[in-house]
Amino acid sequence: MYTLCRKITLILAIILPLFICGQNFQMTIKPGTLANAVKATVRPGLPIDGRFSSAQICFIVSTSVGVRPAISIVQNFISGMNYSIFESVETLSDDTYYVWLFDGIGSAAVPLLNFASGVEVDMLEVKFTGGFIAPFQVRVAQLPNGGVGGQAPGNYNFYLALSGTDVVNQSAQFYGQVYSNSGLGYAGYSYAALNGIALPVKFLSFSADQYFENAKLSWKVAGETNLTQYYDVERSINGIDFVSIGIRQAEHNGQPESLYLFTDFDFKAVDAPVVYYRIRQVDQDGSCRFSSIENIRKSIDVQSISIYPNPVVNEVNINFHLKEKGRVHYTITDAKGRLVHRFEREGRPGTNNLSIPFSHLAKGTYYLKLECSEFIQNIPIVKM
Repeated sequence: MYTLCRKITLILAIILPLFICGQNFQMTIKPGTLANAVKATVRPGLPIDGRFSSAQICFIVSTSVGVRPAISIVQNFISGMNYSIFESVETLSDDTYYVWLFDGIGSAAVPLLNFASGVEVDMLEVKFTGGFIAPFQVRVAQLPNGGVGGQAPGNYNFYLALSGTDVVNQSAQFYGQVYSNSGLGYAGYSYAALNGIALPVKFLSFSADQYFENAKLSWKVAGETNLTQYYDVERSINGIDFVSIGIRQAEHNGQPESLYLFTDFDFKAVDAPVVYYRIRQVDQDGSCRFSSIENIRKSIDVQSISIYPNPVVNEVNINFHLKEKGRVHYTITDAKGRLVHRFEREGRPGTNNLSIPFSHLAKGTYYLKLECSEFIQNIPIVKM
């Protein structure tokens, strides 16, 4: 009996650690080394040696961020592990999410690792680009039963294997500052979350207009955080080759939207009939993105336009000269860029006159934009 018990004890001493070690890895999510980047990190509950033979790492982001961001690998910390990326959209118990699965297959180049109990091992760092909205939450997750579909392979899990053996702690797959474990393993929805990840700013608008002999530029952005460093104003005479003409530092005002203004005082001296502008937004890590390209067609004769009275109480009169017949458009916006009035009329060769009522408008500064085939002119008007 003693001998039998001793044999059973020895067998259990061998089998139980293998069983326990075979399912003891957990995953969490951490900030990456770059702006807008995150890392997937694992840790074993007990010491174990082995080579990663396969891995599935599933990142999810709420669809409330708007357009699906792009995702790319910054660092693959396990040499010899090759990842394919698959995408899905999944409705889970708390929200609908964009899903990215990194499906990893090991090769002979994967090193033999000695995993110490509780010592973290970085697996993969990824970066988000091209999305929208201010700081948001990113999760590494286990989708219930692998999700409902999407691109192949069709299963969106947290999965980890050493030499072909599943080593995921299915009763508690995730850990970290924010995490939730269903206890259902691959059948449930579990995750670890990281708050405050910011996608690059989004340009909401960008305009370029002639203002007497200068160019007046304005742009509005959303999602600006302290990761945004500055805005580089660029100019071109062909719409292809741009040069920097000035810098605006990011204001970091904490508002959902930020408005920036810039005046190009060298606009008149640029030897080109059309001048092109764009804004290059630069982050702290050196990454950048561009606004749309806007252009200004130079006025032929800005001196041919007169406006009176200014300041105005009831009505403002505008006189301008045209060489040829053509449509004339004018718009009036307030100091915040909101449209107040729009109108167009047929212009005739020679002197033209316009009378615009202002009596119904509140006191303040307005901007009249007069546009035709021969010129575009922006004129500030003060309403008393």
